[in-house]
Amino acid sequence: MARLLQIHNTVLEEGLTQKVSLGLFRSDYMIDSLTDGTIKQVEFNTIACGSAAASYVLEKWHRNVVTLLGFPDRTKNMPLSDALHGYANAILTAHEHYIKESGSKTAAILIVIEDRTLNIGDQRLVEFEILKLAPSVRTIRKSITNISNTMRLDERRRLYINDFEIGVVYYRAGYSPDFYHSEVEWNVRLQLERSLAIKCPSIQYQLAGSKKIQQQLALSGVVERFLSEPEEVEAVRQVFTGLYSLDMNDPISNEMIKRAINNPSVFVLKPQREGGGNNLFNEAITKRLLEIQNSDERHGWILMDRIQPPSVLNYMIRKGEEPIFTGVVGELGIFGVIMGDSENIILNSEVGHMLRSKENSTNECGLIEGRGALDSVYLTTTDSIHC
Repeated sequence: MARLLQIHNTVLEEGLTQKVSLGLFRSDYMIDSLTDGTIKQVEFNTIACGSAAASYVLEKWHRNVVTLLGFPDRTKNMPLSDALHGYANAILTAHEHYIKESGSKTAAILIVIEDRTLNIGDQRLVEFEILKLAPSVRTIRKSITNISNTMRLDERRRLYINDFEIGVVYYRAGYSPDFYHSEVEWNVRLQLERSLAIKCPSIQYQLAGSKKIQQQLALSGVVERFLSEPEEVEAVRQVFTGLYSLDMNDPISNEMIKRAINNPSVFVLKPQREGGGNNLFNEAITKRLLEIQNSDERHGWILMDRIQPPSVLNYMIRKGEEPIFTGVVGELGIFGVIMGDSENIILNSEVGHMLRSKENSTNECGLIEGRGALDSVYLTTTDSIHC
């Protein structure tokens, strides 16, 4: 996180070459049984948000299954997400804006990928949707390491990969320190941020999704800096659960650490990391807090009240295993797109949803880590549905 902040400060001090940013975001929610079934935010994701495409495919498959089972009328209760189209359309909107503002006749879209891509199906579907909507627009896929050998900036800081000018940089990687093997990769990220290309997300958008920023947003009076209508402020605050800093020499932080050590089951301990599998639960919270409570390292973590979602029965299907009928809990993600600068909003809309389910005995719901599974929304006004 410190290196990302350093890059952010560097480009701000130099003056932003490209003031417009594109964000493809996903905000995740759970129902909280402890607050009479209200909706609470789990986290806000601002970089490499996955499953916009895969959830769309799965939802169509689930609708077909329900139809084949003899209940075609019930598919009206299964809303289809349009996030795949929404994401692709937003990227092309950024591309068109770059062409218009830069005076370039053509430009490609750079998709920044992992060294070894596990989620290639979801990534490729977004790329194919872009090509379907705009067949003449070239897309280029490269890892951060491979970009270093082929990139250059001209005198206007236009970005080129080989001989192709880049209008949009779409990050599907770069959210974890694991992607930055050396100073070579960190320099690539700095040069990309310095460039005229529109970044998705820009470094400031990525930092806005950090756990610390989310914790700070929950403080009294902070939301009011961005929203003026009291009803809107209250609606946003209603989805916040308890979020606590672990600052040194702060009585409230010290008290929260004591509470979490003595009763860890009601908290989640979160580091400033993205990518899943990083949060700590139960006894692991006690162990970690005892290790860092007297160290500056505690600044790199926040505490969150643990949301207690209701459990329902469903089948979990995993590759190479027999389906199991078990208790599961759901996590709903809402996809959104935004594009603009500090003065103007060019694009801002909700574009779809995804649903993940996990066994109620599992702490996290990450798909890549195998802890959860994609699911489909079924809307109902009754307590039980028998298909």
